[in-house]
Amino acid sequence: MKQKRKQLALIIVTFGFLIALVIIQVNWILNAASIQESQFSHSVNLTLNRIVENISRDKQMCKNVENCFITVDSTPCCLRTRYYNEWLKVDSIIKNNLEYYNIDLEYEFEIVDSENDSIISIINQPYYSQSLEKALQQSGIQLKINFPERKEFILAQIGTMFITSILLIILIMISLIVIINYYIKEKKIAENTKDFINNMTHEFKTPLANIALANNMISKNKDVSSSEKLKKYTSIINFEQEKLQDHVEGLLYSASLENRSNDNNEVIDVCSLLQKAEKSFEVQIAQKQGDIIINECDSQCYTFGDKKHLLTAFSNIIDNAIKYSSKAPKITIDSLIKNKIIFIRIRDNGIGIAKEHQKEIFEKFYRIPTGDLHNIKGFGLGLSFVKNVIDSFGGKVNVSSLKGKGSVFEIQLPLFSE
Repeated sequence: MKQKRKQLALIIVTFGFLIALVIIQVNWILNAASIQESQFSHSVNLTLNRIVENISRDKQMCKNVENCFITVDSTPCCLRTRYYNEWLKVDSIIKNNLEYYNIDLEYEFEIVDSENDSIISIINQPYYSQSLEKALQQSGIQLKINFPERKEFILAQIGTMFITSILLIILIMISLIVIINYYIKEKKIAENTKDFINNMTHEFKTPLANIALANNMISKNKDVSSSEKLKKYTSIINFEQEKLQDHVEGLLYSASLENRSNDNNEVIDVCSLLQKAEKSFEVQIAQKQGDIIINECDSQCYTFGDKKHLLTAFSNIIDNAIKYSSKAPKITIDSLIKNKIIFIRIRDNGIGIAKEHQKEIFEKFYRIPTGDLHNIKGFGLGLSFVKNVIDSFGGKVNVSSLKGKGSVFEIQLPLFSE
């Protein structure tokens, strides 16, 4: 339940971050538009100052413009009708100075008397203006320039950035939704698989117990005990039943660890447990003419957790060291205490593990690919069980290995102290 709440909280927080990212991005784009508009206005004002200076230099043009506003017809059309050459000169000056400041936009201009209200409305808003009083020696006369495509120009400067940012954010949100959808599906499959395995293993326990009981009763029969062939058959049944029972128990242990349903925790003497694990493999080691060496162990090597599970974890690593050895297995077990952590290293001389498989070997049902060769049996649960057990202790398990040279499994367990 807590895990589900954490996952839900993570999803909500992620969506919150995305919304915050969108808000920040939009705000940044609006600020960029404002800065762009300010820069444009600044460039236009500089241009207007330069235009007024250029107009001031042409005395004849200034006189004609001034005369236009002294006459009765003081409309802005005066220059275009009576002094068309002066109008073209002003237009040329404006165009050259706009090019000087890299303003390549269509424009409209007018020279107007700002004191005449009927004339001000001729220029469409918004416009940029500059007084011609210095040039014409007449107050109220202004040069006004309007850029009909000003907004489009500013939007064009940030449009590509805006569209790209929004598209990227949308793609991220879609990707997140798809990932969450896949996660939900995978989680459902994993839960169904876990339920199936749990139900299957529980269903197997009763038939296995009945097989063991029936085989025990048969083996006690006088006819069976006097027949070597029947005794051999019953021993085979007993051996296979025990092997299958071990697999079922391993699955149940894994399920109990994943569900955190185990309450059999106690103080554990790690050194004694390692010795117990070593003794359980004496027959197998002897058959392969190998050896298991446990170096000196600290007498204060105690941890806290499920003793049976930890013993099985040690046994799984030792069992793999024996199985995955092409020669007489040599297994060395070292342990030491450092910074309140118990370090246990189980070293073997086996076939080793390729680097690309070292991260995956602790995954459930993962087995190193061997092509069509299946000489070593298993379900890929042993090391997954080891990791689950060590994690339940609050410890860590790592592996370092070289192909053909052997492997070293390092287990870190928290030291228990009163």
